[in-house]
Amino acid sequence: MENCSIYSHHIWYQEIANVITNLSPEGSVAINGKSDSWESITVSGEKSPNKSQNKMTLTCKVREYPSFKLAESVDPLTTTLNGMRNYFGAITGVDQQLLKKIIAKISSINMEISVVVDKGFNADFEEIVLTIAEILDGFIFSNNNSIFDAPDSNNGIFDGNADVILCNSGYSDVQDLKVLIEPQYKLIER
Repeated sequence: MENCSIYSHHIWYQEIANVITNLSPEGSVAINGKSDSWESITVSGEKSPNKSQNKMTLTCKVREYPSFKLAESVDPLTTTLNGMRNYFGAITGVDQQLLKKIIAKISSINMEISVVVDKGFNADFEEIVLTIAEILDGFIFSNNNSIFDAPDSNNGIFDGNADVILCNSGYSDVQDLKVLIEPQYKLIER
């Protein structure tokens, strides 16, 4: 089993369902719920010669109060994001401008898509995960696995090309990071 989580400031259920449906063979996708508010999506891979089948399951969490900044934890996703912000914010030896953008990007997250693959990522599942991250202007948090490999570290955050944005050793493949903020989330005050 391998897993990762995709994070985005967008709350785009339909777009994620469309990516998965468009990149998967007909009949291999099962959506639990409506495509614009699904609870989970399962993609069945091709059966191997020994009749076993690899499956990828995606589930999601959304912040109770979507925003461009993190406040006190009121829901599980906000709690996770506060922990992630503190974890990556404590890393030393990182370009400070890049670190500020990483912290801003983590703070602006509103949706988490958890991905679990039964028998490990294959090329089809890899393409789906990376495409979702790219379309959602998001990033991926993962332990090292067959797609993601953070040098000198066992986990990190990655972009839609599987490049390391930052790992806990301070290593990064990127020089800059785009942080987008949805206008409707700027107006929310609590």
